[in-house]
Amino acid sequence: MSRNWESYIDRAIRQAIEDGKMDNKPGQGQPLRLDEDKHTPPELRMAHKLLKDNDLLPDWMLRSRDLETRQEKLAAQMEKAVRQYQTRKAAAAAEGDPYAVEIAWKKTQDSLREAVESFNKAVLSYNLQLPPGVAHRPFIDLERALARLLDTAE
Repeated sequence: MSRNWESYIDRAIRQAIEDGKMDNKPGQGQPLRLDEDKHTPPELRMAHKLLKDNDLLPDWMLRSRDLETRQEKLAAQMEKAVRQYQTRKAAAAAEGDPYAVEIAWKKTQDSLREAVESFNKAVLSYNLQLPPGVAHRPFIDLERALARLLDTAE
């Protein structure tokens, strides 16, 4: 039912454009004026205007970029660690000494776990400071990420 309604609206708008009913409207061809954001609380409007006028971003947006960079680096670290583990494991299987490889893998996991815990603490702090309506950043689940990487590497 909603598809019929949407297509009716689309047809009505298209017909109005073709008939020229949308020509010569106030502001036509001009950029939208989005200075007045009715969703921004009145006490924050001046701060947002100052940030916008000076090409600055709110702290939470800057922190989001930093977290994104950290997450990409962590993902690359995990991928590299899994590749090294798989390579060493295959070599150890040929040589008959898998014990040393497993000990090294546990140490690598411990190191990754510390990095992920630090990242997740930063994510928690970030999520607690977000303005209402902004989606929270998810935490990294190291075991799930490593399991997924190990499954795809095999």
